Amino acid sequence: MKGPMKKSLVALLLTMLIVSLMGCSSGKSSDSAMSESVTTTDTASSGEAAADMDMAEQTMDGGEDENYGVNGSSNVPVGMNLDDSRKYILTYNYDMETLTFDETQNRLNQLINMHNGYYESTQVSGRNITAQYPQRRHGSFTIRIPKEEIVSFLEGLKTIGGNILEEASNQDDVTNQYYDLDARIKTLEVQEERLISILETADELEYIIELERELSDVRYEIERNMSTFRNLENRISYTTVHLNLQEVIEETVIEEEPTSFLEKMTYGFRQSVKGVANFFEAVALFFITQSPILLVIFIFGFIGYKIIRWIIKKIFASDSKKNENE
Repeated sequence: MKGPMKKSLVALLLTMLIVSLMGCSSGKSSDSAMSESVTTTDTASSGEAAADMDMAEQTMDGGEDENYGVNGSSNVPVGMNLDDSRKYILTYNYDMETLTFDETQNRLNQLINMHNGYYESTQVSGRNITAQYPQRRHGSFTIRIPKEEIVSFLEGLKTIGGNILEEASNQDDVTNQYYDLDARIKTLEVQEERLISILETADELEYIIELERELSDVRYEIERNMSTFRNLENRISYTTVHLNLQEVIEETVIEEEPTSFLEKMTYGFRQSVKGVANFFEAVALFFITQSPILLVIFIFGFIGYKIIRWIIKKIFASDSKKNENE
């Protein structure tokens, strides 16, 4: 082999060796980078999973955080600062009195329509034409409002012309029940699909009948659980407001509780004077309103008194005559 050709062959072999070495080096670097990436991803996923498990354990144990107390009870107004990742059923109860029942009820209707709500039930009593005495009306309403509208609805409720005497709220955490139902339905749907696929390949009549019976039971369970799930979703997405509305002739004045000795003494004296005034007012009202009946009783009592007195005089007069004759 000649010198120039030999040098060319050696150069070619050296070039191929360098290229192969560079390829191996880059392959190792790529594998190392990929390995680091996978390790980082797995570590992050493990960290997130651990954090989720810790949160789930705290929830299951009824742990507390800065907003929630034991079993999810909140230290802030119900429905105002709740965890969006959980499912709650919110209920509000209001006792309200009003001087203008019809006007307040009309404003309530407008407020409900404005916030896309509806009446679940209504009951209004009073003003019975057969009643002996005039009656004031009382309304009992169960209202459903979308949960995203409930804050503004409750603010508007305080401006419809009624005096709120009492308000209460309750939240029920149904997150576990919600996701349990969802998982149960999905499991039943998978079971339904498997039964259908097996039924399509079945060729024995007895086997087909048994499969259809099983499929019917599964479908019944799906419908039953779906009905419960839809009802639960409705109770979650629509907040319930129970409102008792009482018609009055004078609104109740809610006073602050006295704290100092002088305030307590003044309050007690004022209450005593008010009690005495109410007593004399009640006595006066009784005699004025019942005066026709009292007048009839007085007349008959007076006549009866005269008759009894006349009879007694007659008896005494006859006894005197007998004594004189003797």
